[in-house]
Amino acid sequence: MNVLLLWLAYLLAMSTAQEKPVPVEKEPHHKTVLKNQYVQVFRGQSDFVSRIVTTAEVTTMERAIPVLPVDDLGAAREFYVDRLGFKLRFEATEDGKFGLLGLERGSIWLTLDCPMSGHGRDACVSLQVDNSDALYEEWRQRVEIRRAPRNEPWGARTFDVIDPFGNTIFVMGPTL
Repeated sequence: MNVLLLWLAYLLAMSTAQEKPVPVEKEPHHKTVLKNQYVQVFRGQSDFVSRIVTTAEVTTMERAIPVLPVDDLGAAREFYVDRLGFKLRFEATEDGKFGLLGLERGSIWLTLDCPMSGHGRDACVSLQVDNSDALYEEWRQRVEIRRAPRNEPWGARTFDVIDPFGNTIFVMGPTL
């Protein structure tokens, strides 16, 4: 429906246009997709046309944040922050055991949820890193690693860790 309205507005604007469209300044990447594609056509046209473009905007997705189930936020914080080196982004808890933890390490974000009712258990999160061997060397001093890094036939170097709650942390980096 929005695309049809845009097309009709475009036809209306082009049939009444007296001048060429004015070039538009480049908008940041996180702005909307349709607006970037059609705003040049409508710049300088009627308010009606501008409103149609604005209401038909589609926001681009920027990040997916895995949510992992845990049984105890205190134990999860000790494992992910103290042992794996994640930083705390946020903590929403009244007693330190139940609630949510938001974590980050570089551009990777995780959310830990206790209790995570209504969702499955034994989740897996894949962390894409620039050097899986370096992370393996850092982590193996602090946690039990299921297996050492290996080159996969599909073109990645991987290893994995199981957290205290049964979730798999699957680490992928470029092959050596």
